[in-house]
Amino acid sequence: MQTLVQKAMEVLGKLEEGHDSLWSALAVWQKQQSKESLEIAPRRNTRNSKVNTKPPPKKKERGKTDTETFFWINCSRTFELVLAKSPGGPWWPAFVCHPKDQKMVRALASTNRILLCYVGREELHVVKANDTKKYSPGVKDTIDSSQYDGNFIAKYKRSMALARRVYRAKIAEPH
Repeated sequence: MQTLVQKAMEVLGKLEEGHDSLWSALAVWQKQQSKESLEIAPRRNTRNSKVNTKPPPKKKERGKTDTETFFWINCSRTFELVLAKSPGGPWWPAFVCHPKDQKMVRALASTNRILLCYVGREELHVVKANDTKKYSPGVKDTIDSSQYDGNFIAKYKRSMALARRVYRAKIAEPH
């Protein structure tokens, strides 16, 4: 029993770290979003009232977080399929996930990001909405074999085949 409790505590600790890292990432992304919107808007110089179109100098962002960071959030996975640009990889089929926490929903929306679970993988990922497109079963699962090893290519093809089956089953279900 003690071993079970110890293992459960380890898992809960990792889940809590993942949840905290997601909130930290959202804070960084919201800050970046604010900076980007300020850069787009012209700034006025108060001395001579000329419009300053030069963007402010960019500062190096500490604690940069990307989609490879482990995240956890209480959510429901849908059968809504999209293709998402995987970091350093090809467009990969993914299920859209909906957080159950409304504060998280608003935070993701404010940073123009969505929560995904790539087909064939278990972990959650957060990606920019611009890095997704609607899934279509006609997408060819051709991949440049010179860039990836055989194991990666096999996983990719299995994921594409599973996405096609899920898509066909979704289309066939009565409305």
